[in-house]
Amino acid sequence: MKYQVLAALLATTICATANAATVQYEDRAQFLAASGAPTVETFGAGPPSAFSFQVGGSGGSSASIGSGVLSANLTGSTASPGTLTFTFAAPIFSFGADFSSLNNNSARTYVNVGGTTFDPLPLNPAFLGFVSDMSFTTVTFLNPLGGIQNDRLSLDNLTFASSTVTAAVPEPATWAMMIAGFGLVGGAMRRRSTKIAFA
Repeated sequence: MKYQVLAALLATTICATANAATVQYEDRAQFLAASGAPTVETFGAGPPSAFSFQVGGSGGSSASIGSGVLSANLTGSTASPGTLTFTFAAPIFSFGADFSSLNNNSARTYVNVGGTTFDPLPLNPAFLGFVSDMSFTTVTFLNPLGGIQNDRLSLDNLTFASSTVTAAVPEPATWAMMIAGFGLVGGAMRRRSTKIAFA
């Protein structure tokens, strides 16, 4: 019994909770290969139904859909950044889009994807995407600068997926728990005494 308790304590000590990993992509093909079965919003058939978007901040940020793209003007201050937030009705694992003029000639806008901040973002990327191994429901672009440092951007072909491509190799914490479990089962079976009764 003391060995079983020791094995359980050791397994608990060794195993740590896995941290969420979010990866940034600037290549649409690589993003699509990592993002599972995506849905694409082209902003051509009215307001999107899978998500909503809103702007915030103190600088008068704005966003609208027109001519098949979503256009935004992010302006704010350090205390109250200009924001563009996408909120999804169901959890997703990936988010990407074709961009025009994001961080055009100056790194000022950054993004928060489900709690992970990417700062700085690249200058004027044609595509920008993120894939996480943990689900998220919000993506927020933030610009803490105002005046001539506002960021006027457009995006199209917004791509998101509610599933992800999973790796076939378990994480180290999973391996440790599995090995400890086999050890506990083996120890319990070894200690179990079997009595044979003859009739």
